[in-house]
Amino acid sequence: MSPFNIFASLSLVTLLVSCGQSSAPGETVESLAADPERLKELRQQCKLSRAALGVELCNPVADASHRRS
Repeated sequence: MSPFNIFASLSLVTLLVSCGQSSAPGETVESLAADPERLKELRQQCKLSRAALGVELCNPVADASHRRS
């Protein structure tokens, strides 16, 4: 395999991986506040592994929890 093909393959893989790392679409504060079951599920997941899920998901979960209370 030529160096160009290796570079092109790695670039493509990097691009695809980075695109897949966005937070869950549709998980806004408003949508979570309107869906108590989903909010409860995500609160538990954030409680157990906030570092793995990240602030992009857990911060809206916390905001929606405060809105509902």
